[in-house]
Amino acid sequence: MKIAVLGDAHLISPKATEEKKVKKRKHFRGTEVSFRKMMNKVEKKKPDLVVFLGDLVDWFSKENISYAVNLVNEFEIPREAVPGNHDINGSISKNRMLQEWERQGINFENRIIEKKDLALIFLDSALSRVPEGTAEWLDQNIDKTKKNILFTHVPLNIPEVREFILNVDPDKDLNKYVQSKSPNLYDDCLKGNIDQVYTGHLHFGGELRIENTEMYFMPVCVKAGKPYPDMGKILIFDTETDEHKYLEI
Repeated sequence: MKIAVLGDAHLISPKATEEKKVKKRKHFRGTEVSFRKMMNKVEKKKPDLVVFLGDLVDWFSKENISYAVNLVNEFEIPREAVPGNHDINGSISKNRMLQEWERQGINFENRIIEKKDLALIFLDSALSRVPEGTAEWLDQNIDKTKKNILFTHVPLNIPEVREFILNVDPDKDLNKYVQSKSPNLYDDCLKGNIDQVYTGHLHFGGELRIENTEMYFMPVCVKAGKPYPDMGKILIFDTETDEHKYLEI
């Protein structure tokens, strides 16, 4: 199975009306050009699945969601996604925001998709924690006989990951940039059970091996007006051969 993994896109609708946000986040305006270029490159590789690792939009609004979903729908590739903190940052409840995403065709619930000897795990960590009952759900549903691949927005809260982040950016707030509110998730039910982990959120890329688990940190997938490291870069990998290749725009 060939999977394309895209990090944060932070798409903003040209019809966005929140003037303060538009002004403050102007470095993410107009990124649909590079997003389309990237998706065109992805489409030519004919992946079986595209996974968005959260922050598909820069803030929650019906205009931004419709805009982002319409962009994604221009490309006829099966897709899955996990929520990012920007996807559900709003003045209404998280449940209502998730319902709006689902209404527009994006499922952000915790779920596992099984393909023969492969299990793709999609995990909500948008607010630096996982939903209540997630650990129990993982314990009951992870099949250790399969190759388990985890997709989530916020990196796992383990010493090696924290050290990796601070080595790249010593100013990163680890309360926000790891799953600080679910500190034991890895040790309690993921350690030794997960083959690969793909996360976004950091706005820079990198790779890390912890025991038998390969971790991939994905950069911003678009070209923004701010110089984020490795931006405009995504990953395509083959689940059978474990071959990983980066695409750039």
